[in-house]
Formats: sequence, C-alpha cells, structure tokens
Amino acid sequence: MTIDEDPLREIHHRENESEIVKVQYTLQFPRWLEGLAKGLEEHAGEKARQRVMSGSAALDANSPIEERVAWVQGALERLNAVVDEDATRRRILNHCAHRYPQIRIEKLRAEYARLKNVDALLELMRADQSVGGRSWYGCPVREGNIIYNVNDPASPEEYQEAQTETEKRIARCFCPIVRFVIQNGKALSPSFCNCSAGYTRQLYEGIFQQPVRVEILESVLQGNERCRYAIHLPPGIAQ
Repeated sequence: MTIDEDPLREIHHRENESEIVKVQYTLQFPRWLEGLAKGLEEHAGEKARQRVMSGSAALDANSPIEERVAWVQGALERLNAVVDEDATRRRILNHCAHRYPQIRIEKLRAEYARLKNVDALLELMRADQSVGGRSWYGCPVREGNIIYNVNDPASPEEYQEAQTETEKRIARCFCPIVRFVIQNGKALSPSFCNCSAGYTRQLYEGIFQQPVRVEILESVLQGNERCRYAIHLPPGIAQ
C-alpha cells in the first residue's frame, strides 16, 4: 500500500535498555467503513446510512476477521433492502475503494493530453513494468467505447505455485476479506467487489476528467479464476 492511498496506521513502540522495537502497519478496514458511510450519505441519505452502518461502531482494528466478514455480509443485505437501484448500490460501494495514487493519475492525464489517443495511452499503460516487473495497470484493451482489463495476480509467486483453482483465486485477489471468504468457504455477496471497481473508476475518471462506469464482468469472489472489468467510456472519448 502506498502513502498516496491515505491509510490509517497503527504504531506499536517498545523500548528497554538494549533495544527499541517499532512496528507500524496499515489499517484498511476502518477506511472501508468510512467510505461506505460516505457513499450512503451521498447517494441514499442519512436514514439509509444509519440503517446500513448499524453495528459498525463495535468493530475496530482488532476485531477478528470472522466478525468483520459477518458484519459486511449483513451490511450488504441491508443495503439491498434500503436501496432499490443497482446502479446506486454500485456507486455507494465504489466509495469504499482505496484512494488511487494521485501521482499516477496525474502522469497518465498528462500523457493522454500529449498523445490525444486512447489506444496509444493504453499501450503505454501495458508497457509499464514498475511493480516488480509487472504493470500497475494490468492489460487494458479497448473495443469501441469499452476498455476491458484483467488484474494481474496480487501474489504472482503464489499464483505460479498454486495447485488448485481455489489457490489460484486466492492468489489473484488483493482483498484480505475476499481471500478469507474463499479460503474458508464462506458466503459474501459478489457486489462487494464494487469496491474494487471504484478503485479502477478513480483512475479513468482522473485521466479523462469525465464520469465513467465500471462493470464487473468476472471476479474470483463469484467463482471466476480472474477479475475482469469493463470500463465504459463517455461518448466521444475513443474517437
């Protein structure tokens, strides 16, 4: 996780006569809860926010993952009950995404302004090898007004060594909650991954400076071997 993503951090410090130990780690779940509350308030109103977020105050960084997963599943069920439109539910969950590194968005926005061509920009993105020999941006390819993209595995080494389809799906995913759900055979609504779609949406809206819609075509949470997205571009962008 990069500092750009504005994570919450917890620091543990211990000192005695012979040593100083300082451990720092990121807290992802509190930011996820903040994003959900913000999305609810913006797109569904205060009453919906209160109903869906019911019980969240009892969760903290030390809550067992089983409790967090159970609360999230309940929250998604409550969300379905209070918000009728699927598009609105997607927008709400988009708010749960980590903050996309702004430096990357600004760089690609400048490149698009220079190139003035979507396909040339996507070629540049595919050629990026800045993350351990992999591209940060996956492998985006345009067809008409839609960009299709597949995420690289979160853990390439584990993915290469995986012996089963379940192990491959776990190695593909960046989300600890989804990995836990798959590994333990738990149930979680596939709509949860609209959080990830929101991360992708930040990038393309930042580049084109216009609203885009990100559709989840495949995800490991819904049983697929990979996560695949369709980024629907505004009219005229791909001309």
